[in-house]
Amino acid sequence: MSAQQKTIPEQIEGIINREVQRLVAIEKKEAREEFRQKEKEIREACKEELRKKEEEGYEYMISVIEKVHTLYGVSRRKLRVDLARDNDTKCKGIKKNGKYCTNKATKDGYCCFHVNDPRPSTPICLPAGVLLHNHPFPSPMRADCEACNAMRNNEVRGLGSIM
Repeated sequence: MSAQQKTIPEQIEGIINREVQRLVAIEKKEAREEFRQKEKEIREACKEELRKKEEEGYEYMISVIEKVHTLYGVSRRKLRVDLARDNDTKCKGIKKNGKYCTNKATKDGYCCFHVNDPRPSTPICLPAGVLLHNHPFPSPMRADCEACNAMRNNEVRGLGSIM
């Protein structure tokens, strides 16, 4: 009988140990799932913050392009191409309505609509008659650029056009 009495407490202890192990495993699984969920939330928040910062940087670059364009008469398209980051994912083209293209760049920094666009090499006249350069800025004056030729003819610029 004493052998049976020893086995019953051992059996009970074994059952308790198995139940404790099962409950610990369940808690570990729940903790892992909770950790993964928190990690996913943090990653999403970081991605969103990074997207916002990239958008702010893009908007700042566009404002600089507009300022240089209005002050110095350099082509917005050329400025956009020259000032874009190397890993820029947005198209460097300009839409026909004058706004910057926000499509994803696929080839040479342009989207499928602007990749073969002949407009980057043609000078654009502002409504006030100011010619824009058709080459990267800053660079030496070129003979094939109408804006450079106009500047050669009028070497003195008014202070109002610079400030």
